[in-house]
This record gives sequence, structure tokens and C-alpha cells, in this order.
Amino acid sequence: MLLGPVFRAELVRTARRRRYYFLRVLYGLALLFLVWTYFESLRVSLERRGGRPLLGDLAHFAKQTFVALAVLQLATILALVPALFGGVIADEKQRKTIHYLMASRLSSGEIVGDKLAARLLHVGIFILLGLPVVSLLGLFGGLPWEYVVTAYVGTLSITFFTAAQATLVSTFARRVRQGVLIAYLLQAAWLVGPILTSTFFQFVYPRTFVRIRPALEWLGAASPVSVWYLALMNTPRRFGPAVGPSFFLDPFLWMVGLELAAGAFFLLIAVVQLRPTFRRQETSSRRLNWFSFKRGRPRWLRRPDCGADAMLWKERHFARTDVFTKLVVLPATVILSVYLIMVSGIDEWFLDALRTVMRQGFGATGHGSERFNRALIMISPFYIALWLIAVAGASASSLTIEREEDTWTSLVSTPLTGWEILRGKMLGAVWGLRGFGVLLSLIWLTTMALGALHPVGFVLGLSIVGLLTWFVAVLGTYLSLVCRTTARALTSTLAILFFLNGGYLLIVYPLLWVSRPINSFTEYYVTFGCTPWLASHFLMSYDAVAQLVKGSPTNQTFRAAIVAAFMVSSLILSGYAVAAILLTWGGVKRFDDVVGRPRLGRVDRADGT
Repeated sequence: MLLGPVFRAELVRTARRRRYYFLRVLYGLALLFLVWTYFESLRVSLERRGGRPLLGDLAHFAKQTFVALAVLQLATILALVPALFGGVIADEKQRKTIHYLMASRLSSGEIVGDKLAARLLHVGIFILLGLPVVSLLGLFGGLPWEYVVTAYVGTLSITFFTAAQATLVSTFARRVRQGVLIAYLLQAAWLVGPILTSTFFQFVYPRTFVRIRPALEWLGAASPVSVWYLALMNTPRRFGPAVGPSFFLDPFLWMVGLELAAGAFFLLIAVVQLRPTFRRQETSSRRLNWFSFKRGRPRWLRRPDCGADAMLWKERHFARTDVFTKLVVLPATVILSVYLIMVSGIDEWFLDALRTVMRQGFGATGHGSERFNRALIMISPFYIALWLIAVAGASASSLTIEREEDTWTSLVSTPLTGWEILRGKMLGAVWGLRGFGVLLSLIWLTTMALGALHPVGFVLGLSIVGLLTWFVAVLGTYLSLVCRTTARALTSTLAILFFLNGGYLLIVYPLLWVSRPINSFTEYYVTFGCTPWLASHFLMSYDAVAQLVKGSPTNQTFRAAIVAAFMVSSLILSGYAVAAILLTWGGVKRFDDVVGRPRLGRVDRADGT
């Protein structure tokens, strides 16, 4: 019996969560902001032209706004579906209520189908929120029905495919955080994997590319990014890149058909494997052993005694690597390194810098050293961003994992203070990623050894990264303290970091563009909020330091720009330092209240003790 008791219970329980109301309000405001931005751009262009709006202008405005709305709607669904469906079955396992479902008379198809249908209704609300805007755009004229049908049919097929994929992952996952992370990874691989793999093998291993090309074409046919990319590549260039349904109708229909077929196949596997997976997980180990090594390997260094700092000792020597690091950071580091070496050509610049050092010595301002320094500035933001994401993932799961592993009660029952627990968790999150930090430091040290990085730039870059690491670790630990689950703490942490490190540009750039044209100086200083980019630009070479120190009139403009950039950077970094201090103080102050234990030194007025 579909739409039975599981459907009603799931619908009522998810409807009572406040974060869904917040997301709907935020999405509605984003739609209004999008329409206002395009309308203001139309008004500004008409004022510059000095004429009345023509029917063609209104039709162009309707088309542009609808395409942007469809992209925003699809991006919202892709960001929401893994978080919503990645724990649809794993949440029952984690709350230990799946035993009641398995013991009931409900079939596996009823359980999976009802849960999927209930949560698809929540996703459908986001799609329905855009219908009033589409209806208003139709009043401007020039909105072809092909655009509307293509956008909504593609959105519905993609929603069904991603939801079925996340449901299948949740069927095999033991914890919600595992299901959500794996669902996001599979979604990213589905979107951009075929294009990146084809590009890599086509240029690096052309013979292998010929063999695997049919499989990549089939995978790419089900990816909207691949379909859109191939449609643009095959679009006639004579009159400019025209984007419309007529250019990719056949690939679009193939994509919809493959997504519906694959989604139905994923649901069939989830239904068939629901009960066997439950029985297998109940009788096997609950530990995730991926990317791990066997125990019992010889220890070359003796483990130190516990000492006075028991929490830090435990985090350094006994804490396991979190799932986010295993599934995201380690593979992303390898893929990112290969991609940056191919794109930046840093291997050639490394050889040029080495020749410059051997011929002219350290501190030389040769062409090879400058090119190597520019390569360092180009690749460093990616490594810094990956480092901060890794610290955020490790710190966001530092306290919630204690609750999920049923060790939280024993931890808060110890005489450890809130400061000792929080400090140990923060330092433990950074210590567990020391290998990645050593990799980043070695890259900078190698650049400094070759004379392409000034010691002052090395110290400034390292100091800024250290400050940002402190802020990210404190933010993740604080949210891990106040949130109930790892998935919620991780999502909140990454969302805040995304907004602070570039997400704000989605609001600032339209406002600047509508108010006045963006010049190079405005764009340069607005992007300072992206902290990985900010930290990498302090990796100055010997030539840059020499121009800054010299007082010749030709360098006054350069020095003024550097001083202005330094002042803006100091203001931004001071804000991060103040925020880190406040989060640390607030976490320590609220720790006892959040965990529900009495503070040390509190007096009970009832009996005077």
C-alpha cells in the first residue's frame, strides 16, 4: 500500500523541521533578487540608450530572466537533494527505529517508495515557488513554450535521478553523514566526471581514450553539464553562441530517458537490498574501513604518556580519521594536484627557477623565478581552500561523532572542563590533517629555496593561513557543539565558509553592476573577501619586495596599491580574528549549558551546598 503510514509519518516529521522553512524563505528571496537584478539592468541600459523599451527588449529580458531562474532552480535542487535523501534510510538506522519497520508487515517497496514520495513533495515546493515568477515573465512576451517545457522536464528528471541515487546510497550507508557525503560525491562525479575524464585521457592517454570513449559518451549523455557543454561546442559560431532547445533537443531527450531509466533501476536495487543490507549490517562491524590500514603495524616511535592534557592526548593518538577526510579530502588532493600540474605547467617553471638559482644565486630576479612565483600564486588558493575545507569537515564532526558513537555521555561525565574538551577537539582536528599541512608547507619552502619566494612573503602567508585555520576550527567545533547531527553541523559550516569566501559576490556583484559599471579597482578589492586568494597574494617574490622597498617615483603607484591592499587585508583578517575569539569564548561559556551538566563552583540554594 503506497502512500501509507510511512508516507504520512515521514511527511509530518520533515514538515516540522524549521530549517526547511528557512530554506524556502531564502530561496524565495533569491528569486526576487534575481528578477530585480535583471530588471534593473534593463532599466540602466534603456537610460543609457535614451529611449523607450521596445517589444524586443522586453522579450529579451523575459528570456534572460527565465534562463537564470531555471539555472538557480536546478542548482538549488542539486544542492538540496543529497542532503535531503542521503539520510532517508540511514536516519532510521541511526535512530535505531529501522528494527520496527523491518518487523512490520510493510514491504520494502512500501518503505522506500513512501519515504521517497514524502521527501519529493518537499523538493516540489521549491519548484512551485518559481511558477508565479514564470507567470509574470510571460506577461512581458517572448517566452517560448519550448523553454518552459525543457526547463521543467529536465528539472523533474534530474530531481528523480538524484533522489533515487541518494536513496540507494542511504540504503547501504550506516550513518547519515556517510550517506550524505557519498551522495554529494556521486552527484559531483555524475555532473563533471565525464567531461574531466574525457579531457584528461584525450590529451594524456589518447590510445586509452579511444577504448573508453563509448563508455564516457554513455555516461556523459545522462549528465546535464555534459549535454550543455557539447551543445555549446556544436553550436554555429557565425552569429554567436545561441542557447536554446532546438540546438540540443535530441541529446536532451536522451538525457531525460537515461535519467528516468537509471533512477528506476536505482530504486529497484534499493528495494531489493533493503532487508539483506539491514541483516548484514546488524551482524558485521560498524566501522568504516575504507582508506585505512590494518592494525598491528609496528610503531617506530613510543607513544607518550597521557600527562595533564588527556583530551589532546586522546585526539592525537586514538581519534580515527573522520569520514569527510577519507571520502573527500584524500581523493580531492590527488585529483587537484594532477589537474593543477597539467593546467599551470608548474613543472616547466620549476626547472626555469632552478636554472636561475644555479646561474645567479638566491635572491635573483630572473624571469624563471618570477614565473615560478606566479605559478605558486595561481595554485596556492586551491590548496589553501582544500585545507580549510578539510579542517572544517574534521572540526564539524569532532563533537557530534561522540554522540553518534554513544561515547558522549562518558566524555561529559569526566572532570574535564569545557575549555579542555573544546581545545583538544580543535587541535585534534588540525593534527589529524598534519600530512596535508606539511604538503602545503613543503611547496612553499621549495619555492623559497629556489629563490622565487621571499621569506617575508612566506611568513605572511603562513601567518594568514594559521589565522584562517583557527577561525575555521573554532567555527566547526562550535557548530558541532550546538548541532545534533554531523550532517547538520557539516552543512552549516560549509555554507558559512562558502558565503564568506565568495558566496557574497553573488549579491555584491549584481548590486555594483546595477549601480555603476565595475572597474578593475572595485573588482580587485571586492574579491579580497575570498581568503584563499587573499593569503596567496602575500606570497611575494624578491622582485616585488624590492619594488615595494624602493622609493623611486616610478614605484609610487605600485606602493600605494600595495599599502591600500594591506590595509583592506588587515581589516578583513582582524574581523576573522575577532570572530575566532568570540566563538572560542562563546563555546567555552555555553558548553556546560549545552551538554546539560552543572558548572564547577555553582551553589545549590535549596540546601546550601
